[in-house]
Amino acid sequence: GYLPDELVLLFFRRGEVVNAVSLRSDARAVIPIAEALRRIRAEPERGELSFGRAPFEQLAWMFAACAGPAKARFIDERQPDRFFEAFLAEAFDGVVEFISNGRVNYFRFIGGKYADGYCCDRPEGMPVPAYVATLFAPGADRLPPSIAASEIPALEEIPQQALPAQVK
Repeated sequence: GYLPDELVLLFFRRGEVVNAVSLRSDARAVIPIAEALRRIRAEPERGELSFGRAPFEQLAWMFAACAGPAKARFIDERQPDRFFEAFLAEAFDGVVEFISNGRVNYFRFIGGKYADGYCCDRPEGMPVPAYVATLFAPGADRLPPSIAASEIPALEEIPQQALPAQVK
């Protein structure tokens, strides 16, 4: 649900809502499903609903980025060519959420080597290293991109919230 001050994501499994998160400019958090639905219903005119599909692994990483704990990761914006080298040098194992000017990407590393991931709007056929280089490129305004990166838990599953009847 695209709302005036936040994005509310509802995660479905086999047609049933299993969890919800809120993304705001100041925070991300897991929220009760009932609260997510209340927020969406409260904005019938200014909000917008959209249904999207993604590979389950990507959805689990999106959830993990909101549920935390995420560990901020320094990325040297002046040395984009060292992006992959830094992970290789420390033999990093894990998932990194990498955001550049609002484009959210997820990269999994095993032993410091890029294993796989999900890239926002990567042109078909473009190698991942070439795509990553575009994330560091100045925009049309010639300003450097706003970049943020964090290490997130590599969840295998999205936890299911208890139903409201169970909570009562």
